[in-house]
Amino acid sequence: MIFDTATRLFSLLLLFVPTVKGCREDTEKAAFFVHGEARLPQSADACFNSCALGNCTGVLFTGDKCVTIDKTNYFGRLDEKNYIEKHCVKKSPHKLLVSEWNDRVLIDRSRSVRKAASKLECLSLCAQEKSFPCLSAMFYQESDDCLLNAASSSSAQVKLDTGGFKVAYMELHGLKRKWLFVFLLDLPMFYCETCQQSLCHSCRTSTHQARMFASHKIISSDERSKVYGSALCKDHNEPYILYCSDVRKLVCIQCFNGRPLEERHSFISIEQGHRMCLEKIEQSAAKLRFYQSERQEELNVRQRILDENASNFSFAKTELFQLCQQIIDTVMTTRETLAKELMKQQEQSDEQCKRQIKEIEAVMSPVRLCLFSSQILCNTASKLDVVQLCPQLQKRISSILDKTVDKLPVSSTPDSLEVRSDLAKSLEPYLGMSAAWCPISVSREGSSSNSYKRGSGSHKTMPMLSKFQAAIDLAGAFGQLFGKVEHPLRQLVVELASISQQVLETQRDLTIRRCLIEKEDVEKLVKMCKKIEASLGMHSAALDGMQSEMQEIWQEQLDRVRRQQIIYRDKVQEVLNLRETARQVLTAAKQLVPYVSCILNMNAMIDPKRCHPPDPAPMESICLEITGIEPNSQNRILAIEKEEENRRLIQEAKKKEELAGQCAVMKSLKHGKIKRKEVQHRMMTSLFCR
Repeated sequence: MIFDTATRLFSLLLLFVPTVKGCREDTEKAAFFVHGEARLPQSADACFNSCALGNCTGVLFTGDKCVTIDKTNYFGRLDEKNYIEKHCVKKSPHKLLVSEWNDRVLIDRSRSVRKAASKLECLSLCAQEKSFPCLSAMFYQESDDCLLNAASSSSAQVKLDTGGFKVAYMELHGLKRKWLFVFLLDLPMFYCETCQQSLCHSCRTSTHQARMFASHKIISSDERSKVYGSALCKDHNEPYILYCSDVRKLVCIQCFNGRPLEERHSFISIEQGHRMCLEKIEQSAAKLRFYQSERQEELNVRQRILDENASNFSFAKTELFQLCQQIIDTVMTTRETLAKELMKQQEQSDEQCKRQIKEIEAVMSPVRLCLFSSQILCNTASKLDVVQLCPQLQKRISSILDKTVDKLPVSSTPDSLEVRSDLAKSLEPYLGMSAAWCPISVSREGSSSNSYKRGSGSHKTMPMLSKFQAAIDLAGAFGQLFGKVEHPLRQLVVELASISQQVLETQRDLTIRRCLIEKEDVEKLVKMCKKIEASLGMHSAALDGMQSEMQEIWQEQLDRVRRQQIIYRDKVQEVLNLRETARQVLTAAKQLVPYVSCILNMNAMIDPKRCHPPDPAPMESICLEITGIEPNSQNRILAIEKEEENRRLIQEAKKKEELAGQCAVMKSLKHGKIKRKEVQHRMMTSLFCR
């Protein structure tokens, strides 16, 4: 019963314990106001970040250390000078560290003046300013004015006089997150034996400061690690003196005596076991560090790939947006140009119609006057008046009838085909498309002959093709299809010209020659005209039927042209890439020149013989000289002729030597009587001839 009552009282007590709520990450960010002249320790950023992430009311500094605390659950006297309270700023993009002064203002660097109900709201306005970088703000408490500045005291002049106004000058700084992890590692760790849980400094401060945890036994991690292991054997209650490397356990003297002799070689001293374990741990740690470095390198490589992908896709996206924007701008410019041309054509047509209307209206008044005069003369005037006024009236009427009005202006409906052609021409640099892709518009009567209208205004007409160009254009499948309607159409043109001449002659016979014409002849002309009209309708239907086939042919040609354009652009890009590569290679080669010259100079100083190549052998020099001579040079021709002459002289000398040897042999031989007489006769003959 007493236990239940205590439990209920404890639960009721928990209801009255105030809780601290952190800033909402989606709508609020933490901000810490520090006096501008305060000197913060190196651990301040880590404490501020820890407090911003956790449920605390502020940071308390004690010397070079800082502690995140909950002011509502803090027991003892709180030093307000060393306590920095946390505030939640709405719509702030990041956590803030604000340096605040109440005795100074920034001179002539305010970019915007806003209304704010409090200092925090002024700070929020400065933090979420997007039109310029807001580095500081000044809040006037009496007028609720918030001045946003694009500079701070480090880049602008500060005036140490507020003019009697209550001003809060604030400079914004972002919290540094790089010291957070290092600082948290440097903070001491604790262990709650009651909760059986490890606690960091922040967790102990935020969870075990309440009165309900006063009975919990909290010790430091170092103290717990000292008493973690036992120095006595669990089996024999003797102190450990040896270490068994086989089973990897500490043993006492009784454990050692209980083992057989052949197994005692695995027992070593605790110092040796300690060194062996340290070596194994260091080896494992080295392997782990190597593994960590490899994984870190792979992580860095993948991170670089992610960055490159992000930059590449961002660049491609930017190019896409730029291309689309250029296309949109080009289309809009073309639309404005075509609209101006249409307006100009409309104004010309309207002006012509209005001028003709004015001319007709100017003629209608004399016409009405003459008609009224004619009615009076015919009905009420006397005979003398009629006779006297008739010539004048006839003269006026004839002058009115002689006045002619210009022909009706051509009411040309704007053709969408021309608009599409102009749009295609304007988009050709971006899409590589031609104006020939525009489809042929078909009229309501099913004929495409009316769809080709002559351009008016500033539209350019196609030039007349020569016979050679027409022959080239009509070659192939297009010429075969077009020939099916071209030749019959020529015959119809001849027949239509003949019938038109007959109709013209018939009209002249009726109007000028005053001849009598048979009804059958006129009916025959009408039948012939109807026949030609029916034939033309059939040809028009045939042309409409060919449109799909023609469109396929044109599309194939357009695809071929587009592929050629793509190949051309690829070659242009390839040439540009090769030029860029050539520039890079040239730059690299130029960078190698000073190194090579320096190495050669040093080598010349160390070993001069290596800098000069050895002289070639005689045969090698001859070969080099021969190879250096051009094939068609005069020197080579002379050298060849000289070599041929030398070879011929050598051969002749060899023949003379052979003949001389033969003669010497012949002279040394003994001949018979007949031979002697012949020899003597020859010798005498030769002497006589000489």
